[in-house]
Amino acid sequence: MLSENGIESIQGLSYQYIPNPGGNYKRKYHYTGQINKWGQRYLVRNVFFEPSLLPQIDWVNKCLQEIEIAFRMKKAAIIGSHRVNFIGSIVPENSSVNLRLFENLLIQILKKWPDVQFITSGELTDILNKKEYHD
Repeated sequence: MLSENGIESIQGLSYQYIPNPGGNYKRKYHYTGQINKWGQRYLVRNVFFEPSLLPQIDWVNKCLQEIEIAFRMKKAAIIGSHRVNFIGSIVPENSSVNLRLFENLLIQILKKWPDVQFITSGELTDILNKKEYHD
């Protein structure tokens, strides 16, 4: 259905749960660039920014470490985060504190990798599909 409607890539974790007849789930693993039987690419999130989930973690440094690993392996760093980290309607700090943390993360990324390019999932899909990329 997704492929029939023009969806060229699927972003997610490195695995998905596949149901088994016995009621258990089996993990099926994916990697960025992998192509499924419908010709869609998987884009695997390999960096996570979730300060609302575990506020005691130093998310900026954790993300920088995960990005460094991705770059060292010549991979794109695909940052995963949920909107709860940035909206403050229930917990105001989710907006004020976490937006500042994310801004700091972006500043630190640019300091450490000044030639970094921030692109969309669609642009990454085009690159992986060897389509021409425009700034």
